[in-house]
Amino acid sequence: MLARAGLAATGLGLLLFSLREELVQFPRVQALTVMGSVLLSLAAFCCYAGRFRAVMRLISLELTPLHALRLTASASFYQAFVPLSVGGDLTRFALCSAAAPGMSRRRIAGGIVLDHLLGSVALAALAAPWLLRRVAGDGVWLGAVILGAALLPVLAVSASRGLRRRTAGILRPLRAHLPGTLAALAFSLGMQTLLAVAVWNLARMWQIEIAFIDLLGVVAVGGLLQVVPLNIGGLHLGDLAGGALYMLHGLSLSQAALLATSLYCLRVMVATLGGVWDLAQARSPARGGSLSP
Repeated sequence: MLARAGLAATGLGLLLFSLREELVQFPRVQALTVMGSVLLSLAAFCCYAGRFRAVMRLISLELTPLHALRLTASASFYQAFVPLSVGGDLTRFALCSAAAPGMSRRRIAGGIVLDHLLGSVALAALAAPWLLRRVAGDGVWLGAVILGAALLPVLAVSASRGLRRRTAGILRPLRAHLPGTLAALAFSLGMQTLLAVAVWNLARMWQIEIAFIDLLGVVAVGGLLQVVPLNIGGLHLGDLAGGALYMLHGLSLSQAALLATSLYCLRVMVATLGGVWDLAQARSPARGGSLSP
């Protein structure tokens, strides 16, 4: 994991070094502005933990706020530094199974799938205004590609009777607990909006001109593309696509790299804190490395 993190850091360093002549033209970094973006990203992480706690309540698994934070922090670390983007889900599954040993493993796995589903719904809702603006302008092709990608899971579920049955079972808690479902969606919308505000705050510091709705759309589309199992030291396909989408809005390569790298760094910072928390728990004599918060 450390080797993969070092590889990603080296790649980012080489990218920024290759753009050094353009980057020096930007205003200097302002410590208070950066601290504000860091605090916003931490608030977004708290929303992420809140969403997962709300989803687990839908399947009758009660987590305390601290336990949800602990579990999500650990999952974020392994999501960033385990191949194929499965580390986070495996960690959440293991910790939830330990927290509720009497609960069906299939039920816990269904809850994790449900968490992803609600997150994707929120991302699609945030990306929709941006996508409509692109379709209304010169981005019909882009809208068609994104719409096609969004419809693929729907077509797959429709074509398979087994998938339809499993999907109905996963969605059943949503219909039975509408207030909890709405709470999870609200947490998810808040999480993505706070992340976008954190990046927009940095964009304003660097005097990069981009409308907030456009930046929010890029962040949302990048989040949707993270379902693709490609992960190198926390660097997802969504990060690469985000840079390209920023350039679609007229930003230069250096500006797009700065914004895409900013979101990546904020995400990895939170993931690293999760690793530090894990290490502290493992070394605590009182805890003995247990999975409890």
